[in-house]
Amino acid sequence: MLVILFALLLAAPSLWGGLCMDDFFHRLLLEHIPLDGVHGRRLDLFVFATGDPELGYLQKDVGIVAWWADPLAKIAFFRPLSALTHAVDYALWPERPLLMHAQNLAWFCLALFVLFKVYQRFGTATVACLSLLLYAVDDAHGFAISWLSNRNALIALTFGLATLLFHDSFRRDGRRWAAGAACAVFGAALFSGESALAVTAYLFSYAVFIDEASPKSRLLALVPYAAIVVAWRLGYAALGYGTQRSGLAIDPVNSPGAFLLAAVERWPVLLAAQFALPPADLWELYPVQAPWLKPVIFCWVIATLVGLVLLLRPFLAKNRVARFWALGAALAALPSCAQFPHDRLLFWTGVGAMGLLGEWFVAAFAVDPATLAQRPWPRARRYPTYLLIGIHLPFAILLFPLRVRASADSARTLGRAERTIPESAEVRERSVILVNPPVDAFAGYVQMQRAASHRPGPRHLRWLATGVSAVTVERIGATRLRVTPEKGFLWLKSEWMQRSREQPMPAGYEVRLSDVTITVTRLTADGRPAEIEAAFAEPLESPRFEWLSWTPEGFRPFALPRVGERTTLPKVDFYALDK
Repeated sequence: MLVILFALLLAAPSLWGGLCMDDFFHRLLLEHIPLDGVHGRRLDLFVFATGDPELGYLQKDVGIVAWWADPLAKIAFFRPLSALTHAVDYALWPERPLLMHAQNLAWFCLALFVLFKVYQRFGTATVACLSLLLYAVDDAHGFAISWLSNRNALIALTFGLATLLFHDSFRRDGRRWAAGAACAVFGAALFSGESALAVTAYLFSYAVFIDEASPKSRLLALVPYAAIVVAWRLGYAALGYGTQRSGLAIDPVNSPGAFLLAAVERWPVLLAAQFALPPADLWELYPVQAPWLKPVIFCWVIATLVGLVLLLRPFLAKNRVARFWALGAALAALPSCAQFPHDRLLFWTGVGAMGLLGEWFVAAFAVDPATLAQRPWPRARRYPTYLLIGIHLPFAILLFPLRVRASADSARTLGRAERTIPESAEVRERSVILVNPPVDAFAGYVQMQRAASHRPGPRHLRWLATGVSAVTVERIGATRLRVTPEKGFLWLKSEWMQRSREQPMPAGYEVRLSDVTITVTRLTADGRPAEIEAAFAEPLESPRFEWLSWTPEGFRPFALPRVGERTTLPKVDFYALDK
């Protein structure tokens, strides 16, 4: 209990996190606040794009997504149990985000309690306590705990861990009722979030390393879970859920090839982030800092994983529980490869990683009972182990409260930017054109945040490019602009959320919106739009339009160039965004 209380203390700053990003989308649905482009199905809180072209067009026209979004893209997750917990929040304390965050913390504490019971089943009391401590203070969980919209991962984790607990009780203790309980909570886990699929990694690893029954019996013990997954997946698809035509959220069933290609990159990044450094959150941002940084970091990631394997190999050969945790952690990272790398995806990988490290650290400092002296320990393993202890205990403990604040920091940064966009009553009849917001999030949440807080929002919101590289704007007519980002469009991977590389935009591709037609006029060497022409329905100086560009102080009025002239806006300084 002391470990759980300590983790709760470290996570307490999340209580003041407020609403952030997708939380505003949830508020629109649960409080029946209308906004064009939002589907309005109250408990479908995790359906962001339906694949309906009409709704996809409305999302682009109102300005929830960028002009390059594919109107046929689908990002629709089936998480009814998690949605119900958010419905409870808005039924009981709709104006108190602190209590919503308290529910997140309650689920985190419950998950830690169940995890401790799991660790107790597989290790000594010392190992169980140490493994729980390592998991509880893992800073990788900070953002995931403090973001309300990510509660589904906490709920799925809680039910999924209970699945493993009941499964072990059935297989080792022969309690038949536990088999039914395991299947029931596994179903609840899947109805909470797709991340619960990761528990099957531990069930498989259990069959390989822990279960002492015959091979046939071990295999048969997994059949009920396989049947549940198949039934769940068939129902999932039949109800219209899933992802398609997205370059970031990849459905392994619908797009197995794309998933495997993504996993080659994402899987080692996630594992290295769990066991060592750097955090996976930074992976998609490296190109913004320097073009050479991503391949260098990837080499570091591979070297780190190879080093860990060499370090732990002798220990794994002797300890079957350690092998169980190692294989489970490795396989549990695979479902997370359906999303772009982020530490918030490491809940399940961390279960096995911290179980393994707990076993390793206790063994490394074991005392010979005959001499009461520490057993001889090769220097080649001593210093890397000290480094791992430093990363996962003092460093993680110091970093955890800071990363818990990440959602609040994001909300503050995005909110400060959003407030620099005019919100007078007149803006309701205007189109606000953002020439170069830093990234999509600085534009895509504006309309939802305004509607959710009952403040005036633009009739239409456009963003022509993003500020991840310098943007040149050339006036080629009274109503026309040519826009050329230095790196081209869709250069940052986060911009591919609602467009797949299998759905390219060739030269001549047009996007017709209510007040502007955007035409792709030139492509980059890798097939992305390099240049566009934007033809507006009225002269650019029309009072119907509000032109803004990004500055260190937020969005400020953009001075349109004269016909035949051009203006180049510099790359956004991402280090200054939080200042």
